[in-house]
Amino acid sequence: GPDPYVKGCPTSGQLESPSRRVTESVAAVSPGPLALPDVRLSVTPPAADVTGMADVRLPISEDEERQAESPAHLHGLGPRGRARCFMQDKCLGGSDNDGFYYAPPCSHGRSPLVKLELPVHSRQEGPLPPERAKTLLSFLFMCLASTLNMVSLAVVHDRVPDRSLYGPLPDVVLDSVSTVDWALDVSEYLILVLVYSCLAVVALHRHRWILLRRLLFLLGLLYLMRTVTMFVTVLPVASLTYYCEPRANVTTLAVVAHRVMNLISGLGLSINGRHVYCGDYIFSGHTMVLTLACLMIQEYSPRRFFLLHWSAWAVGVLGVFMLLLARAHYTVDVVIAYYVTTRVFWIYHTLANNKVDDHGHLSRVWWFLLFTYLEGNVKKVVPRQYQCPLPEL
Repeated sequence: GPDPYVKGCPTSGQLESPSRRVTESVAAVSPGPLALPDVRLSVTPPAADVTGMADVRLPISEDEERQAESPAHLHGLGPRGRARCFMQDKCLGGSDNDGFYYAPPCSHGRSPLVKLELPVHSRQEGPLPPERAKTLLSFLFMCLASTLNMVSLAVVHDRVPDRSLYGPLPDVVLDSVSTVDWALDVSEYLILVLVYSCLAVVALHRHRWILLRRLLFLLGLLYLMRTVTMFVTVLPVASLTYYCEPRANVTTLAVVAHRVMNLISGLGLSINGRHVYCGDYIFSGHTMVLTLACLMIQEYSPRRFFLLHWSAWAVGVLGVFMLLLARAHYTVDVVIAYYVTTRVFWIYHTLANNKVDDHGHLSRVWWFLLFTYLEGNVKKVVPRQYQCPLPEL
């Protein structure tokens, strides 16, 4: 039936006599997970306070009130007791805007009102320091990771299965389209468009040093992961027309160093004519950069720039399609690259935007210590604020 104790809803038969004792079970007041059928609530409202059931307060002594307000008393009630107190107070309509009033059951049959402050987590406010030294450290970390990635490719090149003996692996997408060699150049030009757009968003942001530090650190993490996956499993060349430099008889340190310098001079792109090594498949570096650029643009550009966001993702999808059309990667390389990049990006920003202690599951990522050092002084979510970089430069 209707709850006779809801604020503002007393029934006609309940306010007839101030001395009337009203006995209701908590289960009848609020059926559900917190219902306690074995608990009885007995209330005797004084005559002076009968202006509505929501205004009823029982007189108690100061000693009883201090005892009821003590943390030890509330802790001793246990979770069921505290829930019972909450349900009893909701029955009497006692609540404020800044917290909850609990009415713990007492041996004398009366229910003192106890105010508990509920802790509300909020990020600390204050200025965000640029910390350029940490940004420089992130840049060095990214350079080290990308160099290791190139070293891995230089070694893997001599382990690629002979193309004359082993053909491309079966692939649902690649087997359904014809090879277009110039599509790889289109894909890399689209990569440059997204990278420059991402850098423009970072440069125009008010907290550009924080954004640049995050971008470089994420790139470093992804390059390190790609170094491992590319080295442990070597797939046959996916294209029958892509030029691969002849393999060396012996992979010496000098050969590896020469290949790494050749890759660095061409920024790892094929349009420069310097990327002539094969075997860098799992996972796709092109897809990784395209996805990361799109995520950065969407995360830190103004929300109302939805056309920019959609355009960035459209360019990214087109770049991936051109990559597959040129048979520069297998489809599984693209899928893994998208999955890894988005998860690393989202985990990083979840850690950055929320207070996380050492006992949370996300704190078990292997790069958590580096993260805490880089983000230690970023005490709040980076706002979407923008500023011309020219005065600072």
